Amino acid sequence: MLNTSNYDPLRGFLLDGTAAHVNMGWLQTPDEFARDCLSMVQRPQFGSWSISTQLPDEMVRRLQSPLIPNSANFMVMASKLGILYPVVTLQSAGLQFRFLLSLGSPTTQNWLRAVTSERVIHISLEIPEMNQVAVVSVPCHMQDRSEIETMIRQCADVERDVFLRDAANAARHFADLDAIPSLHSSFKTQDLRLVLVLERGPDHDASALETKARVLN
Repeated sequence: MLNTSNYDPLRGFLLDGTAAHVNMGWLQTPDEFARDCLSMVQRPQFGSWSISTQLPDEMVRRLQSPLIPNSANFMVMASKLGILYPVVTLQSAGLQFRFLLSLGSPTTQNWLRAVTSERVIHISLEIPEMNQVAVVSVPCHMQDRSEIETMIRQCADVERDVFLRDAANAARHFADLDAIPSLHSSFKTQDLRLVLVLERGPDHDASALETKARVLN
């Protein structure tokens, strides 16, 4: 259950019964990602998909700082029902970010095909107070095309209501600090931000989170 008294579309909200701070994110097509990059000083050229979310400037600076140990990981994890959830993890000392997607939608399936082909996952971090975008890139070592298509087929026939119930359980599971160990042996995860990645973006309008997007694609 969402603790709506702590709800803020930018900063996120708290998930009752967990220590996680939850944000929404969304998948961007290559065209959408390219448009967002126009706000960057360097104006890099990307022709790929991205995961996009909003973070405070302080947290983005931590992820980009050469003075703070930062690591990243990508895995696909199965629920008890066998539904598959890609998870991208970023670790900055004791702060961990988890980006949770689901293979229950064609959009996420296309994203997975793209990132495994390009061998890189781009995460677009919007910084509202700076009106800028920063990009973090994570290596993707999953390359077996037959394995990827098998995973996609595994989730293709799941009934919608079953999927939604399972996705809610998955979100709560990944909101647990111990669900994914720290990526740094020297740092225990003390703060967790869980990003639930939507099928499409909220058009940067807080009221659209509930009306235009479907949680966990």
